[in-house]
Amino acid sequence: MKLKKTNILFLLLLTFSFNNLFSQNHKEVFTKKIFISKDLSGVIKLYDNGVPTFTPFDKDIINKHFDSISTKFMLDTMKIFSEYWSNSRLYPYKDIDLSTTKDSIFITLDSNDFYCSPSNYLYSPFGPRRGRQHKGIDTDLDIGDTLRTMFSGKVRYANFVSGFGNLVIVRHSNGLETYYAHLDKILVEPNQILGTAQVIGLGGETGNALGPHLHFEFRYKDNPFNPEKILDLKKQKLKLTKFILTSKDFEWKKQWRERKYHKVKSGETLSHISVKYNTSTKKILKLNKNLKINSILQIGQKIRVR
Repeated sequence: MKLKKTNILFLLLLTFSFNNLFSQNHKEVFTKKIFISKDLSGVIKLYDNGVPTFTPFDKDIINKHFDSISTKFMLDTMKIFSEYWSNSRLYPYKDIDLSTTKDSIFITLDSNDFYCSPSNYLYSPFGPRRGRQHKGIDTDLDIGDTLRTMFSGKVRYANFVSGFGNLVIVRHSNGLETYYAHLDKILVEPNQILGTAQVIGLGGETGNALGPHLHFEFRYKDNPFNPEKILDLKKQKLKLTKFILTSKDFEWKKQWRERKYHKVKSGETLSHISVKYNTSTKKILKLNKNLKINSILQIGQKIRVR
């Protein structure tokens, strides 16, 4: 027999003042140890006459239990900020691929420990873009604008890197990492502890940026997933404070790994085909060494597009 937490709380409120009054000479049918808080921890029992009782634990038992939880939390947190930690390596998780995982990853966020770093003006969403996967979102951020961290955490990386430009990566206590790219100036140091909404840099257009903006990413163990899964950009708030990551959140990795071919139809050109598959003529030519920019395509000819 199982009781939901809400039912247990109801029974506690109902029985706290009537302990053992009606339980004598009746058979015990259910026992449950509960640790809700230091004030509500003990043993709840239900008897065959339908009467519940609640017996509080001794203070020593309660303190020992909550101290062990606190210690475990501290150890888990220390582990997150020590394992696979690198200030020089962009992706330290040694090619962990979550698109093949069979596990469910439970993530908890605190709405009180949150600042919406990306603006409500979305330039470019997560997904396919110009023949490759856009692994984050691009939002409005002018040169010199102040940029703040989304959650409290610790700076894992703060340096210039090709593509990203000036990049800050912050790891958070739940294992998530947030990426802030194309900055004009970086105003934090590696291993620096940050509070929520703490200034980390100034907006810019460094790296492969077509104009000033913020490129923002959510990653878990180096695996990017769509930030809009949990961010409501228009309202500048969290959609969820508890969510689950599964292989479905990283299926895009499988799609880009698989080779894809196109069978030429009447009237098609390399330009038409590149637009259809959200790629470029240059990339199609690179994948098909036998093709030239002025090649005449034959109906039924197979061309690799990915």
